[in-house]
Amino acid sequence: MKKFVNYILSLNVLLIIISCQKKKNYIKEFTLHRNNSDTLLKDIPLSRNGSQTIFARFKYNYEKKLCLKTLENGFDSAQIRIWCNLVSRPPGYEYLIIFENNEGIWSGSILSYSALYNKLDHFSIDSLITFHSKKIQPKGGWKDFMDRIFSLQLLTLLDYNHISNYPSFTDPGVVTFEIATKHIYRFYSYEAPYDSKEKIKEAEYVTQILDLLEKEFGITLFEKY
Repeated sequence: MKKFVNYILSLNVLLIIISCQKKKNYIKEFTLHRNNSDTLLKDIPLSRNGSQTIFARFKYNYEKKLCLKTLENGFDSAQIRIWCNLVSRPPGYEYLIIFENNEGIWSGSILSYSALYNKLDHFSIDSLITFHSKKIQPKGGWKDFMDRIFSLQLLTLLDYNHISNYPSFTDPGVVTFEIATKHIYRFYSYEAPYDSKEKIKEAEYVTQILDLLEKEFGITLFEKY
């Protein structure tokens, strides 16, 4: 009888733990921690010399060409955009992965494209050479996938410009993250994360995020040397 009671108690504890895990809301906790007001808080980093980052300029151009609404005014519920290999030279395939939460339900899509840049202004895109879009579904299901990607600090990583010992590169591949809720907008980038991960722990998180995306969706997002 005593063993049975202990078993029931252990089972109840396990059910409570599982229930708590299911109820964990990373987006809600992130929003409340960063901004508990009704106004929109924007976190758009500047470059190390205090000017707008080149990745922000490219993002604005791509939004226009891809007919995307900006997230800088916030997003009801939550949307995450991951831009892979912005500013690639010569232009090859680039990717935008979009995760969207509506009333607690996650969905995703991936856009792949290549662009023709203006010869006089490398920040200006004349046209898209190719464009493909499709819905995506993680192999392990949305709950497990989102829990894993949030555990890699996706919501809170610093922009590489705010990391004092981040190395410099010439024409690097870049991954840029946008996170938008009703009350928060964040934008941050990482140059050559695979080349930086040995020395920069934040870059290591970014490479783990990219590896997870590649594994779950069967794609190659970043050149690894």
